[in-house]
Amino acid sequence: MSIKLINTNSTLPKNKCGILFFNPFRLFLTALSFFCVLKVSTQSLQKTEYYAVELSNTTVSSSQNTLNTLSNPALSFSNTNTKVVANLSYKNYFSVYNLNSLLAQLDILVNATTHLGIVGQIYGTNNYYYRNTAISVNKTIFKHVSLGLRLKYASIHAIENSRKHIFSPDIGLHISFTEKIDFGTALNSIFNFSKNKLLYNFKTGISYHYSEALSFAAQINKYENYLPVYCIGSTLQTGKYAEVYLGLENSNTPICTYVKLLLKKSSLNVGLKYHDNLGISTTIVLNKKI
Repeated sequence: MSIKLINTNSTLPKNKCGILFFNPFRLFLTALSFFCVLKVSTQSLQKTEYYAVELSNTTVSSSQNTLNTLSNPALSFSNTNTKVVANLSYKNYFSVYNLNSLLAQLDILVNATTHLGIVGQIYGTNNYYYRNTAISVNKTIFKHVSLGLRLKYASIHAIENSRKHIFSPDIGLHISFTEKIDFGTALNSIFNFSKNKLLYNFKTGISYHYSEALSFAAQINKYENYLPVYCIGSTLQTGKYAEVYLGLENSNTPICTYVKLLLKKSSLNVGLKYHDNLGISTTIVLNKKI
């Protein structure tokens, strides 16, 4: 038995052109991802009834990566000077009581080229929820190329007295072409080890760093059975202690923004996203170097 995931946050019609990520096409994209790259600073939200991704679902490596939950597994949000970085994220959806998401992340520097990531997430209400636990490893295999693998376990309680368990892997790769241009690809939920399933997701993007303070990015995010979502965004560091992000996309969640306060060993992010007919969701993220 498989779980049918219905996108409750989008009015996008199902893909009528028949180009779905199955069989040869999926294998081709999987192979292609190992020759593509990742580093994009856009945000998008693709929320299904049972599988939630936070405010940022991107393929980028930047300071904005602290807002990511299950982004490209080839990325880390710490650097070679920090042994451990912790993230704690809280999100409320549309001011609905008890419809929340809590996320905890650890990024551990194993050595100069290897990072270990641990993620725990709870999304939903007291009675109906999605819980996710994941462990990932990313390694720099060449000077500007990193490869990542993540294995996630999901527990879904969507029907009374019924609970589903899912194991699924993600892969990702990122390459920095130059100091200013990056391109990247990630494949999430490539296949499932159980009868239940999560939606297969392919995303790729490119970013241009105009200066240390200003960057631009574009991203394509494609979920199985749904039309692609196209995103563009820009990040501006307004001073030594703050930066602002604004993103746009072609869905019924068209606008997202956040303000990030930069402290000596930590940062505080406050994000907002507008959803047509539903209102605004808010996200608060605390990032701490340990």
